[in-house]
Parts: sequence; structure tokens; C-alpha cells
Amino acid sequence: LVGSDGTTIVTTGPKDLKPMDIHDLMTQHGHPEEVCATRDGDNIRIQVIKQVKFSGKPVAFLIADINKDIVIEQLTNQEHEDSYSRMVLKIKDVEMVVWDSITKNSTTNADENHFLSKVLDGKIYFEVPVEQHHFKLMAWFEPLNERDIFTSRLFIFGLSILAVMIVIALCYAFIANNNKLELKIKLEEEKKRKDILSQQNHKLTKEIERRKASEKELAFQAKYDTLTELPNRSYGSERLALELIRASRTGSKVLVMFIDLDHFKQINDSMGHFVGDEILKHSAQRLQNGARKSDLLARIGGDEFLLVIPDLPDNDTAKRVASSVLSAFSEPFVWNNHEFFLTGSVGMSVFPDDGDNAEQLLACADMAMYRVKQDGRDAFCFYNHNMNQD
Repeated sequence: LVGSDGTTIVTTGPKDLKPMDIHDLMTQHGHPEEVCATRDGDNIRIQVIKQVKFSGKPVAFLIADINKDIVIEQLTNQEHEDSYSRMVLKIKDVEMVVWDSITKNSTTNADENHFLSKVLDGKIYFEVPVEQHHFKLMAWFEPLNERDIFTSRLFIFGLSILAVMIVIALCYAFIANNNKLELKIKLEEEKKRKDILSQQNHKLTKEIERRKASEKELAFQAKYDTLTELPNRSYGSERLALELIRASRTGSKVLVMFIDLDHFKQINDSMGHFVGDEILKHSAQRLQNGARKSDLLARIGGDEFLLVIPDLPDNDTAKRVASSVLSAFSEPFVWNNHEFFLTGSVGMSVFPDDGDNAEQLLACADMAMYRVKQDGRDAFCFYNHNMNQD
């Protein structure tokens, strides 16, 4: 801190400033605050000078030296490894070389400019003014060539990181693709198993349906006649036995009718069995249409039918039913524009008068039917005990 008269008030460094130096410097610039650079041979000094005022009048000057070594150290830290550069701090006509790794050999003042222009030719140059001051920062840098780029530690480090990332990405892609492939294979195998299982289930379902249909058909064939779809002799006898049990409990009567188609063999011989089968189906249909829901109609032979009438009130009712059966054959049968006339012979037995079981009643009705055939056919008659003697 120096007074306006040049007297040093306080200092933290060597007292090497002269009062005239400060007076001339402040007179020359005349600013409240100034940054100055001076050269003394090879030595360059940068100073900050600030006026100290009291009651609006300058009474002293604060003079501070900038530590050039610290500035140089901070700037040189930016220099690229294994490359060379030159940086100069310039204020007006005074230049301070911050560092110079390009031109290491000193030259004389006479050829310095020529030497520098030759050496610095081809270098990267920029000039940057320092804000709020009269400084300019001038710099020259050696451009990096391809070899420097590819052999620099930073490039190698970055390339290593990139290589590691690529390897990791490839490994991840390989693992993900492998997992995806395994999953795809598993899904395809699962789909194949499901398709095979579905086909097997379909075949099994078809086989079960076929077996059920076969069992149903066998069960139907075991009890019913396949041509007329009426109960067969075995099932008809079984149903008759059940009706007899019920009738014995209720004390009612049961009519058993044995129906035989007259001269049916002639139709088979003259027109063939196909026409004969059609006549049988139509005959069964006519008999079924004349029967009640509670009655039992069954086919017990080639051209023989069994009609069971439960809850028979009396013999007159049996006669009316027999007459109705015979009248079912009064209309001709037509086949391929040919008319066929049939008649029937009906033999009847009554439970419990003529027997107490199905076999006895069927045998009695059969004997009565043959008596009708002997007497001329197309009629009905009841069984009586005299037929056994005949």
C-alpha cells in the first residue's frame, strides 16, 4: 500500500517499487483500477493497481503482483501429453510467454521473429481477448495426427471401454438369442405335443363314440328287431313276463295275441325278399298304429307278431281288438305300382285262464292261431283245452 506521495505504507513483499514508478504509471493510465505488464529484460511483471480514495480524493494506491508461476502452472496443465504448444499473454506491446514447448532453443532478438514464424508455421493458432482487461491470449498447438490419436492413452482407454461394451452387448445378444431360441424350440415342442395330444384325444373321442354307437346298436339288436324296430321274441317274452307279474298283483287279466300273415311265403318267392321285408315293415306299422301306448307289439318270427293287451276287461274287448287287427290288412299293400292283399290269422290266450307264465300263454296262443289256419285263415279264435287233445 503506497501513499499518493510515493511513501510505502505497508508491504508483504520486497520493497522494490519506486515512488516515481507508481506516479508515472498512474499518471499515464489515470484509471481507478489498472492491470499492467512491464518487461525488465527477460523478466515480465504483471501488476494490479487500484486507487484508494478518502472523501472522494485519491490518497493511496494498492499494488498487487500476480504470481506468474501460478498462472503458468495452471495453463500448462492443459497441454496435451506428448504434444507441443506455445501460449503468450499479451497486453498492449508487452508479451509474456506463459509456456513454450515448441521453441525450446533461445534465439537472438534479430532473428526471433523469423525463427518463430518458421517454427510456428502449420500450427493451430487462436487469439482470445480477456474480458474486462486489455489482455490477449495467443496460443499455438501442434495438430494431432492419426498416429497420435490411435496411440493416445485416452483413445486406447475409450476404445477399451467401447470394446468391453461391445463384447458385453454381443454376449447379452447371444444369451438373449440363445434363450429366445430355446424358448422357441420349447414352444414348438409344446405345440407339437399339444397337436399330437389333440389328435389322440380326437381319435379317442371318435373311438369312444364308435364303441358307444356299437354298444347301443348291439343293445338295440339284443332287444329289438332290426327290420321293424319292434321288440324281438326274447325282449317281447321278457316284457310279457313283467306284465304277468303286475297283473298277478293287481288281479287283472292279460290278453296274448299270436298274429301270423297268411301266405307270406308266396310274396317272398315271387317278388323277392326285399319286397317281403317292405311288406313286413308296413304290416308292423299298421299294427302299431292300431295299438295303444300301454300295449306291447313284438315280432317273434319271420311273419309272426305278438300283441299283448294288459288290463283286459272281458272277452268281448278281446274280440274287438282281434277284429281291429284283421281290418288292418283289409287295405292292399302297394309296391312299384303292384297291389298285394294280405290276411292274418290270430290266436288268443288269456292270463290267468289259459296259463300263469309267458311260455304257456305263447304256446296256447300259437295253438289257437294254427286252428284258425286249419279252418281257413283270415279269422281269430280263443284257446281252449280241447286243442291240446286235437
